[in-house]
Amino acid sequence: MEKLKWELGSNIPYGESCVYCSTSEVMARECSFTGYVSPNGGQVGRAATTVNRGCCDLWDCKFHNFEMVINCFGAGHIDIIETELGGEYGGSKYGVFTDLGGVAMLSDKVPATLGSGGNVTRNGGVIIQGGKFI
Repeated sequence: MEKLKWELGSNIPYGESCVYCSTSEVMARECSFTGYVSPNGGQVGRAATTVNRGCCDLWDCKFHNFEMVINCFGAGHIDIIETELGGEYGGSKYGVFTDLGGVAMLSDKVPATLGSGGNVTRNGGVIIQGGKFI
């Protein structure tokens, strides 16, 4: 997919993702992902979720206003990659959430928390950037 725009609205169910990938592969380039901010200021939704060995590559994308930007669990894998075009990040509660063997790989130019308040790793989930676990 290239240059698509996802924007979540006020009626999305809890935990909804713009892209949900299970046992397959998705690639998105120069896309825009925007979550929903409720009237009380809480962020809702996720840009991408992978599970069951699903893989998602997000190149030079924009991410704003999510509960969590990316969610990798059940051996799901997400790569956030920036080239000379760059990406854009901000306004999210969590950047990366990995659980149950989920793997997130961030290229060197990507902010470690994807412009959010922090990351969460648990139950064997990992985040790797620059060849190091973060």
